[in-house]
Amino acid sequence: KEEQAKHRFHKICIVKAEWAYPDKEGNFPCPLCRMPCRWPSRERFDRYDSLLEAVRYNGLALQHASRTMQRNRKIVKAAVAQNPRAIQYAVQEPLADKDIVGLAVARYGFALQFASHDLKADRDIVTTAVARNGYALQFASHKLKGDNDIVMVAVERDGKALKHASQNLQNDKDIVMVAVNQNGKA
Repeated sequence: KEEQAKHRFHKICIVKAEWAYPDKEGNFPCPLCRMPCRWPSRERFDRYDSLLEAVRYNGLALQHASRTMQRNRKIVKAAVAQNPRAIQYAVQEPLADKDIVGLAVARYGFALQFASHDLKADRDIVTTAVARNGYALQFASHKLKGDNDIVMVAVERDGKALKHASQNLQNDKDIVMVAVNQNGKA
């Protein structure tokens, strides 16, 4: 009984569990007290304050939020700040927000794939993404795949990114040399 009472104070314990495996009853072990607990109710994830607390601890909790909350700029920004991969669960407006997408691509270049079309054509966002992971060039706009500076940054990071550059740049001697020096299989 005492442990059950203690467990009730762990407001977001299952969110902290991250990728725990459920037991036969669908319970997850709480990482704090090891007692079984269940996913919070849908109503709980529709409450702004509860969800904000959850995503600050584990950004991937955004996946359990309602669509309304997945559109909320502050909720999404908190989730992405904690885990840049949380951007994949954002809906509409946050994916067109330069601050949120910039925050995500600075730590996870592949987050560029979830950005709006306008941001995939934004020079700053794409440069940040390919500087983090050169292979993120594949998600850039067609125009930026033909930008010498951006492609150079991408192949310096990952020579195999050359295959996502425009045809003209795939034949550029300087870019090819950098790509091959970075990765002999480029």
